[in-house]
Amino acid sequence: MVLIKKKLVSRLFARKKSKSGYQDYGLIATRVVTTAFFELLVDALQSNIDLSTFKYHDSGIGTTAAAIGDTTLETKVEAGREEGTQTEQDSITYKTVAEIKYTADREITEHGIFSAASGGTLLDRSIFAAISVTDGDSIEFTYLFNPSGITADILVCPDLSDILQKIEQLNQYIRTLAPSLYALGIEDQVPEIFQRQLTDLNAKITEPEDEEESHMEDADQARRNTDLYEEDYRRP
Repeated sequence: MVLIKKKLVSRLFARKKSKSGYQDYGLIATRVVTTAFFELLVDALQSNIDLSTFKYHDSGIGTTAAAIGDTTLETKVEAGREEGTQTEQDSITYKTVAEIKYTADREITEHGIFSAASGGTLLDRSIFAAISVTDGDSIEFTYLFNPSGITADILVCPDLSDILQKIEQLNQYIRTLAPSLYALGIEDQVPEIFQRQLTDLNAKITEPEDEEESHMEDADQARRNTDLYEEDYRRP
């Protein structure tokens, strides 16, 4: 059994510019890289498609959750798109920055990166908490894309052999204790004893013992069985 953990692929930052100065919103969204972009990427690996054109920023007031099937913004608000500057955040992270100016009061809630000034392919659509702007305000968007994040981490589950060994020990306890309990005439307490053993087993699985305690387990088992009879199950 394995667990798949996805790495962070993209990040969007925003800073608003108004008459009163700058307001930095920091990280406002992560993901969603679209299926359309991945399809184009596969085509580019087979031809001479230019991926450097993914630098056009657009924004809008749509609030529908971003999805990998998106191909455009839900509700764009300004004519045209802003061409962003392109750099490397680091050797494996693409960065593009653009400032979008607004001509009316808006509640900006979505952003997209496209491959053309109009039409083109949508690389990433982001939805975020509304940023209020008025006529003359602008938002500087910084978009980071880390292609290495496409690769998944494989997390292997812990070795189950120790758990299976403890389950077998529990079975041995049950086989050992059951005849004695019936012989003592306290068979009605058998479920309680089994439940106690199951509780102990769960504690061992969720909080593994250190190696030294593990080695002492067999030596202590006889004493624990004796204590079990002495404390809980001996008749008055």
